[in-house]
Amino acid sequence: MKTTANKINTGVNSLSSNTPSTMNATEVKAPEFSELSHTATNIVLTAENDGDIYRRYVAPLVLSLTNKIKRGITPNRKRLAQSSAMRSIIAASLAEMYCAGWMEDNTRVTAAERKEAANYLASVYISDAEDEYNNQMAAYK
Repeated sequence: MKTTANKINTGVNSLSSNTPSTMNATEVKAPEFSELSHTATNIVLTAENDGDIYRRYVAPLVLSLTNKIKRGITPNRKRLAQSSAMRSIIAASLAEMYCAGWMEDNTRVTAAERKEAANYLASVYISDAEDEYNNQMAAYK
């Protein structure tokens, strides 16, 4: 897999050039990293930079997405953003943010902020899975 900084950079770059393989024609484009709210940005950064969250939630999710791509199934960003796996990643990120003191205990995170972060992360993880699949296919050539 890539380093965390490369993953964030790849996610930002992939969102600016979404391809038909990652998005259905009826889907709305995920928000750009610079368009995220402050709280959604913190959720994304925590999910991408916390090693425990990555090991427990993100790595298995990206592996699962890569295996789906191998079988010819195109991951759906909207469905992934609404999945229980993404809810677990968002919840773990919020818990880490509270523990790290980035947020006050009485701070409320809105559903819109969670949705923003989930949509962005779903796009990043699908892009990571596609990159992993392409790397594996290149290794076979």
